[in-house]
Amino acid sequence: MVMTRNEALIGSNERPDRYHPGFRPMFVFGPLVLAFGLVLGGQVEMVGPVTTADALNAFPDWREIMDGYTPEAGAIEYLHNVQMKVRLEIFWGAWCADSQANMGKIFKIVRAVENPQFETLLVAVSRDLKSPATNLEGKGIEKTPTVIVYVNDIERGRIINQPTATLERDLASIVSSADDSLTIDIDLSQIDREYFRTTPHANLPIKCILCHVRAKSRP
Repeated sequence: MVMTRNEALIGSNERPDRYHPGFRPMFVFGPLVLAFGLVLGGQVEMVGPVTTADALNAFPDWREIMDGYTPEAGAIEYLHNVQMKVRLEIFWGAWCADSQANMGKIFKIVRAVENPQFETLLVAVSRDLKSPATNLEGKGIEKTPTVIVYVNDIERGRIINQPTATLERDLASIVSSADDSLTIDIDLSQIDREYFRTTPHANLPIKCILCHVRAKSRP
């Protein structure tokens, strides 16, 4: 069985102390697709790559969600210390209820991570998920929001619609699945397998993301 050193932090509810405006959108050049916004029936419509400022200006309620959200400190601490190159491609819809609920939280998480290894691309998509074609080509986007997580330029996972646990914990789990430097070998004969199968143990100081996410060797 393989376990990690850093996951014990991820279940912590302690408030992280690194919050700053470090959210850095990444822009794709080549055939350039510019975002545009329209007001249709009182609702803002945006399509194309956008900045965080663009989105927050169009949806001021997202700033309240962002300011009011407290990410799990353990997940933020892990992501802050990641030394690999991480790129997040976030496809969202101005018309989408799940995007409305989660984008402010995503902004808060990326800002809190404070890691220069992270790059982020925000792409607002049309209702039919066909525009902007340049950014959507080959991505297989079927629902919004979709967060595609690349580690060292390899796609490692996606968060689609709603997280399995929390946004920050799901993100930490995906990133850690590529982080072989965090793994250590342990002797399975020393583990009480039945205890961990039957007893909640999130409060214990153990490292378990690899057991629950990567599962290279499940007990």
